[in-house]
Amino acid sequence: MDSERSEFPFPFSPYNIQSEFMKSLYSALENGSLAIMESPTGTGKSMSLICGAIAWLKDFEARELERLESMSSLQSEESSSADGDWFNAQSRLIEKKQEADAAKKALKDIREQLHEISLYQSKLKKAREYAEIRQRAKTISTNSEVDASDLEFLLLEGDVLLQEEKEDEREEKSRLPKIFYCSRTHSQLAQFVSEIKKSPYAKDLRVITLGSRQNYCVNEDVLSLKSNNLINEKCLQLRQNKPPSGPTPGKKQKREHCPFGCNASGLETLHMAAMTEVLDVEDLVKLGKKEGACPYYGAKASVDDAQVVVAPYNILLLKESREAYGIDLKGNVVIIDEAHNLLETESSIHSAEVSFTQVKCAQSQLTQYLEKYKSKLSPANLLKVRQLLQVLGRLLSVIGDKSKGEAELAFTMDEFLDKSELIDFNLMELVSFAERSRLAQKLNGFTIRFNPTLEISSTATTSAPAHRTGLQGFLSKLNQSKAPPAILEAVVAKPTILESGVGINPILPVLSLLKKLTCRTESGRVVSRQGSIKFLLLNPGSMFADVIGEARAVVLAGGTMKPTWDVRHELFNDSDRIVEHSFGHVVPAENILPMVLSSAPSPCTFDFSFESRSNRDMIRALGRTLSNISAIVPNGMVVFFPSNKYLDQVFKVWKEEGLDKSIEKQKKLFKEPDASSQVERVLKEYAFYCKPSAETAAFRNGAILLSVVGGRLSEGINFSDELGRCVVVVGLPYPNSKSAELQAKMEYQRTKFKSVSGGKDPGSEYYNNLCMKAVNQCIGRAIRHRNDYAAMILLDRRFEAQHVKSALPGWIENNLTICKNFGSAFSALRKFFGEKKSKSG
Repeated sequence: MDSERSEFPFPFSPYNIQSEFMKSLYSALENGSLAIMESPTGTGKSMSLICGAIAWLKDFEARELERLESMSSLQSEESSSADGDWFNAQSRLIEKKQEADAAKKALKDIREQLHEISLYQSKLKKAREYAEIRQRAKTISTNSEVDASDLEFLLLEGDVLLQEEKEDEREEKSRLPKIFYCSRTHSQLAQFVSEIKKSPYAKDLRVITLGSRQNYCVNEDVLSLKSNNLINEKCLQLRQNKPPSGPTPGKKQKREHCPFGCNASGLETLHMAAMTEVLDVEDLVKLGKKEGACPYYGAKASVDDAQVVVAPYNILLLKESREAYGIDLKGNVVIIDEAHNLLETESSIHSAEVSFTQVKCAQSQLTQYLEKYKSKLSPANLLKVRQLLQVLGRLLSVIGDKSKGEAELAFTMDEFLDKSELIDFNLMELVSFAERSRLAQKLNGFTIRFNPTLEISSTATTSAPAHRTGLQGFLSKLNQSKAPPAILEAVVAKPTILESGVGINPILPVLSLLKKLTCRTESGRVVSRQGSIKFLLLNPGSMFADVIGEARAVVLAGGTMKPTWDVRHELFNDSDRIVEHSFGHVVPAENILPMVLSSAPSPCTFDFSFESRSNRDMIRALGRTLSNISAIVPNGMVVFFPSNKYLDQVFKVWKEEGLDKSIEKQKKLFKEPDASSQVERVLKEYAFYCKPSAETAAFRNGAILLSVVGGRLSEGINFSDELGRCVVVVGLPYPNSKSAELQAKMEYQRTKFKSVSGGKDPGSEYYNNLCMKAVNQCIGRAIRHRNDYAAMILLDRRFEAQHVKSALPGWIENNLTICKNFGSAFSALRKFFGEKKSKSG
């Protein structure tokens, strides 16, 4: 079978590296490889992924149909053999007949599906013709509302776990392979779908984007719950309820349903529309509102017919999510984009963390709930609630209050369960009870019903009298005279529990942690730090094994994939299916100036290691160096510091020494804000000053932005053209080696990968890789297209080390200049930007 293809449909003439990327991708999919593919940002990676992968998919579909037709038409051979071995001959005949029958069935299934899809266009047209006369579903989900009293909040014996509706058992149908594409954020997924619309395949491709209910829901009543967990549960509850067929005699109960999820004809229209044109999440939401149908369930219903399924990380990487969305990876292709932090993402998805405040708040709410309903709960449910309260109490005893400044510690699962005495409880049974009884939703409803003031306390006034009034109202509704004084004291004495950002339903993260604690995995650790406790998965690759085992091929793509040691060993388990490709940049070599700068204008060697970085002379030298560089770098300049704390320390010294004013003689100075709400404002102002105008004349050389590695500005924000003519990385951003979480991870690496480390320390390799991946992300912010140009300055003598240089992207390493003194660096920068200025004008 030919695993190569030399030409690919493309919206324009591709660059050489785009052609090479598509060829390598095609070969990887054909050969069932585990591929690591690095193509720098700005090289048109998304379009290359689309055109290379879809070309393979179309070719494979055609070959597969041809193969099935050929196999299904095979005639039985004569029941004879040259050697007279009648038995073996008959066995071969039976085997061939079975293969032919299987091929016939598969071909029939596929043809029926393709025929049905071919009718969608005409069916959709008819459905839309009748749309004007079809009665629209109302957006209000409640049919009749009467006083349900406490019934909706009670934990009942008959409560059953709400789950996704499962279709009736049906015979498994054969299907042609699909491509599952996933990335980190919904904006990245939307951008990918936008690129598909520009591709040559846009008119002949079935694409569906999966998302959460929070992204797709068009029922305002459900969306108002805000929390994704509560939205999920409310949606399932409404789906379980059916619309009433008529009035109910006698005493009525409140019974809700969702008109959008029950609109069968509207859902069918959504599905057909999604399969006849490429739609993104926003398109489906608009169509869902128009048709009065649920886009979430419309998207789910389209997975089976789609050729390309686009989804965020958490849907594809979590097994339970794949099952909920009806995703079967067997024989299909998985492409994971922006995969440079995939291991960290896997670890995060399978981790759980709760704060002291969240547990304390959950304990308070559950205590008040018990006081209100203990006489109405069954003995079994009463026992479970009391056991949960005991569990919360034991969690509080091991978390410790943040104000006490207790040391950070890491425990194995057994050590933690023993220390916390949670080993005395059947946590799996308690978690199952909470899920089955819908405890989180009922506790949330109870809190809102009896204390609406608390729900908005974090945004309303925080004065003591107002808060006391809210609590007094709450307690009076609970008949406070029956509550033990200790309980009331705990609630009144902690007025900030709900004002601290834990939200109105803190039991959810607690239950999530307890669920993780039921997984007795060897690579699980529990980290107890000041004011919080976290379950950590040390080997996230173990959760990726299902994806590798089921999928035909897995492709990890990114702009900066190096270093790849951890991906090869942790995720891909050193498989012989691994192929690795690193492509150059489309930008000419003369458009980049990467350099290592070890010295300041004054006699000072830059060494921003943790032991040396506080040296005041070096901080002053850094300020003078950046001031001098600002004088020759036009437009925008971005400087990345290893941490927020160090940036604040440096900025404080500069202000005391007047170095900030020295820099501002050249460029308007901006600093990454502490509040995420201020990021957009700062970026807009920075962009304004980067471009010369009459209003920015006071800062003749544009602007400079001081940011943090791994912060809000180091990933996902592009500093192209005037926004980033120079990127400076101050020091090597190694994470805190004293962190119990990091130490546990490094020790696990040493134990797990010692045999494949080639004599190196796997823990140190992991530590170095974390640092260099962060550096590479910062460097990649500047160059975004072929005609862009920028200088990249690595400001620390340690960047000269070979193991550090080799971890840089190839297109940087191959052009890297080592400047031992500031004079040579200054001359190179002046020449570089002088040439660019002369060419442009």
